Amino acid sequence: MDSKHNTITRFFEALSAFDTDAMAALLAKDATIKSAGAPAYHGCEAALRAISDLSRSHTAFVAEPSRCLYDGDAAVVEWTALVTDFGGGQNKLDGCAVFDFDGELVKSARFYWRPEDMHN
Repeated sequence: MDSKHNTITRFFEALSAFDTDAMAALLAKDATIKSAGAPAYHGCEAALRAISDLSRSHTAFVAEPSRCLYDGDAAVVEWTALVTDFGGGQNKLDGCAVFDFDGELVKSARFYWRPEDMHN
């Protein structure tokens, strides 16, 4: 559980920093990242495009995991994010994510939140 918790913490840090190199070190080669209302990104390179897409639509996406529940090679994570758009508008998002692991690497991450919260 400690290694998975460390991976989750580092995943959110990489996401918040738009750091594709740090994210690449955390993803399995066949990783999938899926966000609410968006197409899935398949494969490590495609999953890295998720960060690139996020950085093109927001100046900041500061996400922090809070409570994590583990079951074998899976984890459910509650998270909060402060999202800043290019006009300076900010929104707070509360959501959850389901992570599946291949050892210490993220095999899949599925993010859920209320999409209407992005526009408050």
